[in-house]
Amino acid sequence: MANEFIHIDPGAILTKAEFELITGHQFNSQATGDILYASNSTQLSRLGVGSNTNVLEITGGVPAWVATSGTGSVARVTSPTFVTPALGTPASGVMTNVSGTAGSLTAGTVTTNANLTGHITSSGNAAVLGSFTSAQLATALTNETGSGLAVFGTSPTLVTPALGTPASGVLTNATGLPTTGIIDNAVTLGKMAGITRGSIIYGDASGDPAALAKGTETYVLTAGASDISWAAGGGGDDDNSVRVTMSGSQSINDSTATTLLWNTEIYDTDTFHNTGSNTGRLTVPSTALAGKYIVCITVRFDGNTTGERICYINHSADGVLGKFAIDTSADVNQETEIPFAVIADLANAEYVTAVVVQSSGGSLNVSSANSAFSMIRIA
Repeated sequence: MANEFIHIDPGAILTKAEFELITGHQFNSQATGDILYASNSTQLSRLGVGSNTNVLEITGGVPAWVATSGTGSVARVTSPTFVTPALGTPASGVMTNVSGTAGSLTAGTVTTNANLTGHITSSGNAAVLGSFTSAQLATALTNETGSGLAVFGTSPTLVTPALGTPASGVLTNATGLPTTGIIDNAVTLGKMAGITRGSIIYGDASGDPAALAKGTETYVLTAGASDISWAAGGGGDDDNSVRVTMSGSQSINDSTATTLLWNTEIYDTDTFHNTGSNTGRLTVPSTALAGKYIVCITVRFDGNTTGERICYINHSADGVLGKFAIDTSADVNQETEIPFAVIADLANAEYVTAVVVQSSGGSLNVSSANSAFSMIRIA
């Protein structure tokens, strides 16, 4: 029978000496490295030598050689030392004392109650670290300042932060800026940026800085009830006056008070008159030009020998300032001219008008020839 332990040459009779001879027995087909084992309770058998790095293992109750992977010494269960082993997919393991890194390590759900030290670095999808609330993250930090929710760089909402001294910042939409601690003139200079040369900074109705553009040459700065403004200076060589006339005759109905209309300006230094609207008025255009004026009127009626010719100078606030009346002569049929003047005290926006009445019994023209209305500021 193959692989059995037999006597080399038993002959017809096996002597005691032959039986006890060490070199007289062998396995059938014996070779160097073979192992003797009991293949059952009554039979010894041979296990042929295995290949290099094979290990002996029990298979079916008897020893057998099994191929191994890797190189080096045989490891045992307790505290073995492996050199660059390929562990495959362990069913379990405790990595408490493991060091080094694994570049291609892939983990599912990792749960640990261990006390971690140092920082955790994640490559790729950071969501593998799990979800944390701001409060949970705060408990993991040791040198944070402040309280509340964690913020990111874009559009965070900070509550009463202490910003220190920022290297830069744009406060366009900031409110509640303190007045203390602001560099002298910083706010004023910000308001003045871009204004024209010669402008004046003053406080407006809201208490904010505002700019008043440079006035016309020789104008003076004057104070009104609320604000300041530029106005032509009074007295000296300054001339504040106006003289107007009409380009054609104006028909006056009988016994009807009629305001004379003036559509032509001979001169107007300060826009006292407007040829587009309210042409019968001479108006003080600004607070700076309020004062006393000599107001002059010359009216020429067409010739007629019947009735009376009357001219009034009226004040918008005070009524009639002056009146001049002429009775026409029955034997003289010529144009009637009324010239006279008054002194008027006019405030800003107040005005004077010339009003005429005639009683010829019919319509009568005021001629454009020599008819004129004027005033000049004297104080």
